[in-house]
Amino acid sequence: MSKSLHSVWYARPPHARATAPAWMSVSTLLNIEACPRRWSLSLSEYPEIWERSGYPPKPYIATLAGQVIHSSLELITNSLDQAGCASTQDPLFVTVLRKLGGFSHIVKTKIEQVVSSLSVNPRAQNIVGQIASRLRAKLPELRTRLQMIIGKLPIQNSGGINKKSKRVSNARIPLTAGMHAEVELRAADLRWHGFVDLINIGSEACEIIDFKTGEADQDHEFQARVYNLLWSRDTDLNPTGRSVDRLVLSYFDSEVEISPQDELALTQFESELISRTQASLKLIQEEPPLARPSLQNCRFCPVRQICNDYWIESTQRKIAAERREESSIGPENTFADFEVKLHERQTLTRWRGEVVAGDQISPGTAVHIQFTENNMSLLTALKIGNCLRLIEANLINQSADQTSQEWFIILHSMSEAYFL
Repeated sequence: MSKSLHSVWYARPPHARATAPAWMSVSTLLNIEACPRRWSLSLSEYPEIWERSGYPPKPYIATLAGQVIHSSLELITNSLDQAGCASTQDPLFVTVLRKLGGFSHIVKTKIEQVVSSLSVNPRAQNIVGQIASRLRAKLPELRTRLQMIIGKLPIQNSGGINKKSKRVSNARIPLTAGMHAEVELRAADLRWHGFVDLINIGSEACEIIDFKTGEADQDHEFQARVYNLLWSRDTDLNPTGRSVDRLVLSYFDSEVEISPQDELALTQFESELISRTQASLKLIQEEPPLARPSLQNCRFCPVRQICNDYWIESTQRKIAAERREESSIGPENTFADFEVKLHERQTLTRWRGEVVAGDQISPGTAVHIQFTENNMSLLTALKIGNCLRLIEANLINQSADQTSQEWFIILHSMSEAYFL
């Protein structure tokens, strides 16, 4: 195969398995519980691919857009706090926003920073231009969402809130009155931590606010309760043990308040969290960690191309059944994954082959495979007899009623192809 093809496009196991996390977080716990194998493969070491830890993530527009919103929020709330601005109704608000260049400039700058960060991700090399264009096209939408979230920032009437915060970024010292963005809370005894979007401290109330850029999810309430616990147990930032008066999940078009827990409820929740933590750590110590394949778990799994359990026939049958059930109650997701073997090159970008594995078509079925031109190194490396795993491709039949034997697997700009 061509030496110019980046090593990320070879479906290879990790060089070294992920070790147990030093600190547990909500995302870590939920990821392990959902699929220990996915967590392990995502966090393992792949020195032949890149110098960073973990497997390179696949860039998704929705995820990147969320990063733009969150980093914009952090910049604005930190700037407001440093200026001693009490709320969006404070005369200082306009001054602070003007110094930052306004909402459009802030979002534009953050988009460019996100795009620039993709330069080190080998999975983004061939599509970074398309990603940049799509994110830039979203600027008006992201600006509107940011304005809506900022407009809901809490209003404090305390005189002390207008004093500039003396807190040094990342310093483990008690939080003073003010708005504090992206605060890392730690419960040292539990070895748990979490990054809170906003902690708003006034003379009469203490609020924890988590901004959500996506749809509501049942795990969001659990996350808010973890933050409630971490705040109560963080002896560095909250040495007096001040309680939370208000827990808020702030979506761009609504707010959901979660009732704060009293000490008895916190103690019970803490015990449950310890039990779940111990169980999850035990799961990732297995060799190999347990795989829990399902349509829900695997649909956006960033490492399914290197998870052999995902490609076995029983798994594909299970996912096919779940896909049929899902399509009966809502719009069908037309993109799927296929393992194929190449038989004959027809053009530079089209091959004839057969399906080895896939939940939408039987193994052994003859197919035409249409690759994209965004990875010329891949196209020149293809040979007769190659087996590849195709991620997020589209299966099309020539006839409207799918009676034709002419099946086409079409790869689009965000599809991926991995050599076995």
